[in-house]
Amino acid sequence: MDEEALRLLHASRRRDDRKRAERLTQRSTARISRRVVCTSGGGTNERLSAEGELPDHHRPRGGSRWLTTKLTITLAIAVAAAILPASFSPQSASAYELCGWVGQSWVCGARWNSHSASWHDNTGWTGSKQTAVSSAGAKWNAVPDTFSLTYDSSPYGPYQATVGLANLDVLGIPYPGATWTYTAPGDIYNINGAQSLLNSTWTWNTTGYFNVSTKSADVMTVILHEMGHWMFLNHPCATQPGAVMCSQPVAKWNLTNDDIQGMQALYY
Repeated sequence: MDEEALRLLHASRRRDDRKRAERLTQRSTARISRRVVCTSGGGTNERLSAEGELPDHHRPRGGSRWLTTKLTITLAIAVAAAILPASFSPQSASAYELCGWVGQSWVCGARWNSHSASWHDNTGWTGSKQTAVSSAGAKWNAVPDTFSLTYDSSPYGPYQATVGLANLDVLGIPYPGATWTYTAPGDIYNINGAQSLLNSTWTWNTTGYFNVSTKSADVMTVILHEMGHWMFLNHPCATQPGAVMCSQPVAKWNLTNDDIQGMQALYY
């Protein structure tokens, strides 16, 4: 397909996206994000850059490719003050915009075109922690008429999204969780993979307890938030501080109306 045809295709997608989402803007103040990395936890908003790739065993299977070896990592950590990342305002981040970073490119209209993804838990956890991870996936999958997120128990895939454990401190991410997204080869508008990593330097619990100074975090709260970034929901803290997608060091185990309506704006 030549450049002019691609331009027209992408312009058409953007027009369709705006028309689709405008029908839902009266119902939702959800925020949409397409950043390479979004993190959850407590602290102030920061931005930094790092270089490198994750090892192959941390990547989702099924053909997804790493977006870039030079990552622009956005640490969007909202606290009680509910500060949005500097590049977003409540207006530019609202559901009908559908714009953000994919790799090094600013993109409007990217999404999971299939409206479905399979995922796998690579944490190695058992018991209540494993249950918390699987329950988080089930909660997003239960959002009606939107996106099918199904668990694949096979250790070898193929699946499009993964949850794992890794030392994020070595990447310059001293926070409990981070999420990466992937695109189809040659098409930055077609998201086909995602992964979330929980920081192995933190202590994890299933009781809802958070203590940023001692690096303690609740499994369900963090992974439920990070999975929302798989579908490219952003942090709506300015207007919806109680939403799962507003990153705060407090227990949040259930999706709010704003979380749900954000999904419906993207994938109805």
